[in-house]
Amino acid sequence: MPEPQISKELGLAKYDAMCQAIAECHRADEAKHIRDQARAIEVYAKQAKNREAELKAAEIRLRAERRTGELLKEMKKNGTRTTGHAPMKKVESETPIPPKQLKDMGITPDQSSQWQRLAEVPQADFEKAIKNSGGVRPTTEGIINADTLRKDPMPQIDSNALWLWGRLKDFERNGTLDRDVSELVSGMTKPMKEDCERIVPQLIAWLKGGSRGKNGRAELIKLRNEIDRRRKENECARARRRWNVDAVLKVELIQLLDWIESEMDKIIGVNGTVS
Repeated sequence: MPEPQISKELGLAKYDAMCQAIAECHRADEAKHIRDQARAIEVYAKQAKNREAELKAAEIRLRAERRTGELLKEMKKNGTRTTGHAPMKKVESETPIPPKQLKDMGITPDQSSQWQRLAEVPQADFEKAIKNSGGVRPTTEGIINADTLRKDPMPQIDSNALWLWGRLKDFERNGTLDRDVSELVSGMTKPMKEDCERIVPQLIAWLKGGSRGKNGRAELIKLRNEIDRRRKENECARARRRWNVDAVLKVELIQLLDWIESEMDKIIGVNGTVS
């Protein structure tokens, strides 16, 4: 039966012995070998649904990865490890000793980078992460990310600012800014168009910083009323002349936006303040 075998592999004595072996490792390839053994037990324990053994194996793996990262740093510092471009180190006998490369130790560049970063996590924080996981299997990435956040915490972002940023990114992501605005408006219903005509000038003023204060709001109300009047005039003109709405929509929209822009310049001063 697999359960007893796993329990035997990760009994208290075996667990302590592996942790001691990791601490006493003086070669990166030896620590990497222990890491690979622990990883194999971790995978097997997960398949056998032995949660306790899986967590113990994960802890041993993480300790071995951290120790490997420490040794890789030492090897680079004392010249016994190279990326393949550094000259060979010589000893007193003048006998060249070729420094080891990652591939010689069975370590990938990604593993080297990640494990050296794991070695930089303060010991107390590392121990806390693997001992107080709350029954959740700790991961290399998780410990590194938590340490990064401790050193450089994310600023508190206003939810409205986050929402605005997301909508602007949607404009870019969906390619909206590359489309013809008249094409978009022509597909709207009448109430949708009226909402756009009402909201767009307010948005322009807000982006320019002119919607702050009572004066700015009063001017916007006047501006919105004027837009409504012009929209009604355009509707009457189309009815009298029987214009094709889609054919003239682009010209009318451009004229309307040009007029809005000119009115905004009157409302908003050069410094972005309401005049």
